[in-house]
Amino acid sequence: MYFLYSNIKLVKGSNRSILYDLHNLKYDLIPNELYYLFKKSNTLFYLESENSEYIDFLNKNEYIFELEKEEEVLFPSLDLSWDYPAELTNIIVHLTVLNLHILSVLAESNVKAIGIIINELNETSYNKILSIVNSRISKETSIQAIEIFILNGKDGNVFVKKLKDIQFISKVHISKLINGTHENIYAQKRVILNPPNISLYTELQSHHSYFNRKLYIDEHGNIKNAPSASDIYGNIKKIKTYKNLKEIIELEDFRKYWFVKKHECDVCKDCEFRYMCIDNRLPIKRKENEFFHLEECDYNPYISKWVYQKGYKALTECGIQSNKQGFKINRKKLNTINKELWGDD
Repeated sequence: MYFLYSNIKLVKGSNRSILYDLHNLKYDLIPNELYYLFKKSNTLFYLESENSEYIDFLNKNEYIFELEKEEEVLFPSLDLSWDYPAELTNIIVHLTVLNLHILSVLAESNVKAIGIIINELNETSYNKILSIVNSRISKETSIQAIEIFILNGKDGNVFVKKLKDIQFISKVHISKLINGTHENIYAQKRVILNPPNISLYTELQSHHSYFNRKLYIDEHGNIKNAPSASDIYGNIKKIKTYKNLKEIIELEDFRKYWFVKKHECDVCKDCEFRYMCIDNRLPIKRKENEFFHLEECDYNPYISKWVYQKGYKALTECGIQSNKQGFKINRKKLNTINKELWGDD
């Protein structure tokens, strides 16, 4: 018999499926026909097929191995539980409210990455960033990387060049001027596909990869879960110790988006990329374990098309409804569109 290695995960989408290779950080799209050929036994998935084309493909990519059925017990399934040795995994804060005291409070969460938003990069803001970086080095905090978001700036700015040369600054983002307005680079709708990996895959089984263990502090010092979340839970200017901040982080309402799972969200639940995706769109609760988004993703899994690809259609054009009232698919309309695009019956 042919068995899937435990680090290879099958994820079914509406039109096609994916094999995630969690060790080698890669994936392969496969037809749903192949997905259905795999059966789940006690600990592993095994293949019920003599299709030489499929078997050659799976062998070549080291997705399967031969094993006698009775030997399966020697290969335990992969533990999909997730945890992280810190209260927070990432923090985004505006430079206007950030000082060394607040930085030391935030660092007590054992956070590894922090994003700093700068309204305008000039000598004053550059020197403030420099003092923060120097403080991080001298106090040996848990912070390992600092990401900078510049809302009004140009790549040729002398201070931008200096920022990029600082060791602990991992990335510098500069807002583009579009129709006379600078884009909101730290809060714009983004759906990012990461190479499949065991950390992200396991987190997404029980958490939302964007909102989980995130903290955002706006330009007024208001404490929120994330830039796209509107609920305010306090003000960082009034936080004296990390204990005060921890009381906020541990609030059930503050964590309400942390445990929203992709397979509970309209459209995402039918997407083959759902366990390698970081999506900052706010999930809106319809009822228990059912969520939807006001904004569409750039990928439509019902026709397997990205927004920039020829033939792309929005959800409503495909006969798909996702809103407060419910989730419905007009199968007849969708099948007609897929037949036009792909020639499917």
